[in-house]
Amino acid sequence: LGPDVIRLAIKCSKTSVEELHRFSHDKFENEVDKALKDKFRSNLIEVVLWYLNRDDKAHAEKFATENIEKWLKTELMAIVRRKLKPKGLIEHVHNKDWQIDFIKLYLSSEVFNLNQAVTFSDKALSSIEKAEINFETLINEWDKHRNDKRVKNMLERKQPKPPGPNTVVFLNLFWKPDYS
Repeated sequence: LGPDVIRLAIKCSKTSVEELHRFSHDKFENEVDKALKDKFRSNLIEVVLWYLNRDDKAHAEKFATENIEKWLKTELMAIVRRKLKPKGLIEHVHNKDWQIDFIKLYLSSEVFNLNQAVTFSDKALSSIEKAEINFETLINEWDKHRNDKRVKNMLERKQPKPPGPNTVVFLNLFWKPDYS
């Protein structure tokens, strides 16, 4: 059966349009997205959860990416907790100045992702002004993980020249001043 026949059958049976998702994840993307937005009255996080509840991480991530500008901080954090990585996340969080909250999230046992924590830390240290504003909070957050083997390994690993991530230089300045 082709997509047109399936559409017609869904329409005739008066079944909800999001049921097209069961036939093909890809062929009916736009119709399913629109039906879900209508069903959840534009509560976009519910759409992401709907996809995840149907083991469709790819479409959940795609939907999250397409709507990256519409997410509130709490919604984006809920998406990250679900191990999704929408494209444009780093830039969006940086533009909104939410880096510290995402560093805390990525350093938490719930989501732990050292690479993402370093990326967001680098963004929080990306200018002299930002570094002056954020350094105390950053050092307090990273200090909680000072004895974590993963963090120690990151600091001890040979860094490329120039010295690598700003976060590594920053932490070494505080934790190993003689070495720095």
